[in-house]
Amino acid sequence: MRQQYQMATKARAWVPAQLENGPQSTRDLVAAAARLGISRDALVRVLHLLDYKTARRQGVWWWYRAEHANLLPPTKDQVEVPRA
Repeated sequence: MRQQYQMATKARAWVPAQLENGPQSTRDLVAAAARLGISRDALVRVLHLLDYKTARRQGVWWWYRAEHANLLPPTKDQVEVPRA
């Protein structure tokens, strides 16, 4: 229990700095957290607790702050296909 609390505390301090400049892919965020000893479960719990949002764009899941929604990659419907 103590270890979970320590991971959650570390994640709560670490997450805002990671997402302050824009969206991050879930894969990159989980990998960076793991290098610091933060489990995926602790990370996701804190992201939800701090009210971060998720979106799937072009097959990739992203975490972001609501004010950074405009920085997400376009959806498949928004991507223009070049015409020959």
